[in-house]
Amino acid sequence: MAVDAPSSDFERERVRRTIWSAANAMRAAGLNTLDTIEHLGFLLFLRLAAKRGAELPRSAAGLDGLLGDADVLAECASRTDPAAWFNESFFPGFRRRVEAELPDSPVRFLVEGFHPKIEDGRTLLRVLEATEELSLDHEHVDVNGAVYEQLVATLGEAGHLGQYFTPRHIVDLMVALVDPRPGEAVYDPAAGTGGFLLRAGDGRTGVRLHGRELNAVVRRLCVLNFLIHEVDPAGLSDGDSLVAAGQVAGRFDVVLTNPPFGAAIAAHEELWDFPVPSAAAEAMFLQHVVASLAEGGRAAVVLPEGLLTNLGNDARVRRWLLREASVEAVVSLPSGVFHPYTAVRTGIVLLRKPGPSRSVWLFDVRRDGYELNAGRRPNGDSDLPRVLAEIGARGDGEQSALVAVDDLAQTRLVAARYVRGAGRRSSPHALVEVGELASVRREQVRPGADPDERFLCLGLEHVEARTGRVSLPDPVPGAAIKSVKCRFSAGDLLYGRLRPYLAKVALAPCDGICSTELVVLRVDGARVDPVLLAALLRSPEVTEQATSLMVGANHPRIGVDDLLGLRVPLPSPRGQSELVARLGAFEDEIAAATARIAALRHDVAATVGALWD
Repeated sequence: MAVDAPSSDFERERVRRTIWSAANAMRAAGLNTLDTIEHLGFLLFLRLAAKRGAELPRSAAGLDGLLGDADVLAECASRTDPAAWFNESFFPGFRRRVEAELPDSPVRFLVEGFHPKIEDGRTLLRVLEATEELSLDHEHVDVNGAVYEQLVATLGEAGHLGQYFTPRHIVDLMVALVDPRPGEAVYDPAAGTGGFLLRAGDGRTGVRLHGRELNAVVRRLCVLNFLIHEVDPAGLSDGDSLVAAGQVAGRFDVVLTNPPFGAAIAAHEELWDFPVPSAAAEAMFLQHVVASLAEGGRAAVVLPEGLLTNLGNDARVRRWLLREASVEAVVSLPSGVFHPYTAVRTGIVLLRKPGPSRSVWLFDVRRDGYELNAGRRPNGDSDLPRVLAEIGARGDGEQSALVAVDDLAQTRLVAARYVRGAGRRSSPHALVEVGELASVRREQVRPGADPDERFLCLGLEHVEARTGRVSLPDPVPGAAIKSVKCRFSAGDLLYGRLRPYLAKVALAPCDGICSTELVVLRVDGARVDPVLLAALLRSPEVTEQATSLMVGANHPRIGVDDLLGLRVPLPSPRGQSELVARLGAFEDEIAAATARIAALRHDVAATVGALWD
C-alpha cells in the first residue's frame, strides 16, 4: 500500500515515542529490558485480540471468546490495586482457559512460561494506555508492523537475544534469492522472531509457513509477530531442530534461516546422527537444512565465514555439502552487517537439492546500504541489487566469479579468495603473491627454559598501527615469559595477523623474540626491498585484501597461508630503489614535523604555566 512519506515518518516517530514511554515506565518499576519486551508485547496482543475478534487467524479462533467482554484497561482502572488483580486473577484465569481450550494452538506459547511482573498499578495502567494508543488505526502507517519492528529493535539491548534478529534488507535479499512460489512449504528451523517466514509469505498466496524456535521468550515474540501481521501461526512449533526427534526429512520446498552461531547444543545422546559430526551448532543446522529439503527444494542460509573457510572438520562439512547439494552461490557479506550484535563476517549460501555441486558463483558484497559500524546509519550505497541482477548469468565480474568445484582452494567458499581486483585499484606493475617474496620463519623459543637469560620480547602492542613504528620494551628474564615465542632477526618483517585491518606491519630493528600473533617473514632481498614490502602490506589496498580473509568472531585474524597469498605490485629494481628513497624522505619529514609539534605543545604549556609564576 502506498503511503504518504511525511505522515508515515511523523506517525512512526509517534509510535516510537509511545513505545519508549511505556518501556521507560516499566524499567523505572524494576523490569529489565527482556521483561519490558515481553510485557509490552503481551499486553499489546491482548488489546489487539480484543479489538479484532473474527479477524483472528484460524489457529487463534476462539481467543476473543476467552477474553469475553473484558476490557482489561477499564477493569484495571476500576480496581484499587490494578496490578494485583491482573497478576493474581485475570492472567492465571486467562492462561488456564488458553491451555484448556487451545491446547494444540501455537497461541499457547504466549502464556507458557510468561509471568506478569508489573507490581505497580500506575505503571500497569500507563502501559495499558500505551497499548490502547498503539492499537488505533492510522491512515498513513502500518502501526502494528511499526510497533513490532520497534519492539524487536530493542532486542539488541537484551544482550544474547540479538542473535535472533536478522536485518530486514538481508531477509529481503534471501527471500528474493529463493523466490517462494504459491503452494510451497517454507521452513525456518531457527525461526527467531519470524522475520524470514513473514517476508516469504508476504504477498504470496498459498505459501505454507513452518518454523521451529527453541527459546521460549523469542517463541512468544514470534507468535505475536504472526498475530500482529494477521498471519496464522499454525505452522510454528517449539523444540530443538538438532535433536533426533526434530528431524523433518525431505518435507520442505524452501528453507530460509540464520541459525545461531556457536550456540549451546543439546546433550549428545539426544542429537540426530549427523552425517558429519560437529560441535558447532551452525554446522549441524546446515546439515539439518539439507536433510529437510525435498527433492528440487532450495535454501538460503546465513553462515559464519569460519564454517565457509576453516580447515579441519569445517572443511569436511563443506565437502559433504558440495556432494549432497548443488551450491549455486555464496554471497559474502562485509563485516559489520550484523552490528551491533556481532562483528562476525558471514556469507549467504544458496543451494538446491540434490547435488553434487559442479560450480559455485561467488559475489563479494562490500556495501549493504548502511554504515558498517555500530551506528548502522543508512547511506544508500548498496551492492545487494547487483547480486539479484547478476546471479542469473552467474558470470565473472568486478565483484563476482564462477569457480568450478575442482578449482575451489580447499573447498573454501569465500568470494574474496577468488574475485580478483574486485572494486580495488589496478596497478601497472605485475601483481605478485607475498609468498613469492618472503618465507615464514618458524623458529620458536621457550624463554622459560632459560629463566635467567634476558629477552627483548615484542608484542602486538609494541607495533604502531599503520606506521610500522616499533616501541622497544626493556628486556625481561625468561622466567617472566610463560608462553612460546617466535624468534626474529634484524631486518625480518613482522606482520600482525590479529585484526589485520590495523595494519601492524614493521621491520625488526634488532634481534629478539615476539608473540605468535606476529608472523615473522624473511624477505627475499634479491626480489623486493624489505622497506617497500612492509609499506605495501600496510597500504589500504592490501589491508582490504587481508581484512576480507580474516576469520574468527571475538579475535579475527588472517591465516598464514592467506597472508602469503596476498598480492602486491612489484616494480623493477630501479623503481624500487627510487620508491624506497622517497619513502625515507617522507619519514624524515614526518619525524621533523613530529618534533616541531612537540616543541609547539611545550611552548603552549609554558605560556599558560607562566600565568602562575
